[in-house]
Amino acid sequence: MKKYAVALDPVAVGRMREESRKIAARENRDVSWVSLLRGLMTDYLAGRQNVVVPAPTGSGR
Repeated sequence: MKKYAVALDPVAVGRMREESRKIAARENRDVSWVSLLRGLMTDYLAGRQNVVVPAPTGSGR
């Protein structure tokens, strides 16, 4: 299985984090990093400015 790293603009990540915090506060739940990652992958698959590059794993898998 290949592992991937997502290279993002730090400003965009900050915006997404803040949006996640606001949604979590509004819905009375914890900030979910799984939801944040799902949003990042949704953006990537939609062709928005995120870049996915293979990350070195060292295991050769």
